[in-house]
Amino acid sequence: MESLLKAAMGGDDWGIYYDAARETGFVGAVVFVLFLAFTYLALMNVLTGIFVERAMRAVRPDEKALQSEQVRKEKAAMAEFHHIFQELSEGSGVLGFDDFMEAMSEGSLRPRLATLGLDIRDAEVFFVMLAAANNTEELDMSAFVHGCMALRGPAAMIDTQSVVFHATLIQRNLLTVERDVGELRRMVSLV
Repeated sequence: MESLLKAAMGGDDWGIYYDAARETGFVGAVVFVLFLAFTYLALMNVLTGIFVERAMRAVRPDEKALQSEQVRKEKAAMAEFHHIFQELSEGSGVLGFDDFMEAMSEGSLRPRLATLGLDIRDAEVFFVMLAAANNTEELDMSAFVHGCMALRGPAAMIDTQSVVFHATLIQRNLLTVERDVGELRRMVSLV
């Protein structure tokens, strides 16, 4: 038994014990080699499993840390949108369509917004969409910042919001037309 332990754990060269097992016959030598192979493989698998499990546990991101990082990024983006609004409105507290379009045409605003996750393909639709959502022609800081935060994300997000915006406008126009047609019917029936 001591010989098997020394051979398996590297206490002695296993060749010495193999030679001794071979003298007992073929079966003894095969059993000895199978014992060593099993011991080495089992030991290596256990040690590797322990190492990999600990490494995976150490690398796995902490959920609270991920949430904190996300909150930090959101706050940073919101602060940057505030800063952009202050620059565009020149401290007036409102941002008009012409000022926004001028800033977008200058070329530095679009990439700046893109770094914040806001890919604006059509500046006119973007501004009109934000203004219409707030029932105003000019944007205050809250409307601008919250609108930008809502539209952040993949380019498809702003495209989807644009489609929703246009559908809402069409619905409003249809309601107006329906109301006008109803009024015309009422007038025609009186005549």
